[in-house]
Amino acid sequence: MTSCKNHDTSEIGHSDELEHQILKEFRLELTQNLDDINSNIESLIISKTANEIIINNMENNTKYHDSLDYHFTNLYPYLIFSPNETTFNYLK
Repeated sequence: MTSCKNHDTSEIGHSDELEHQILKEFRLELTQNLDDINSNIESLIISKTANEIIINNMENNTKYHDSLDYHFTNLYPYLIFSPNETTFNYLK
């Protein structure tokens, strides 16, 4: 009987460790996803500002100037969001 109880306890301990490890990995993936999302938001804010500056320039019939080159390069950001779902899919 004693060995059976020890066996059950060790399985519970192993299960708790596994659960802790899975949750730790899941948290890391969510943090990485959030970092990626925040980076994309920053790029979109830069793009929004660039679009507003170019539109304003066009509406005010302002002559083209070299300083606008920076804004033209930021009109269309190249964004890819590919969420890390490895642990989430494991939990399904």
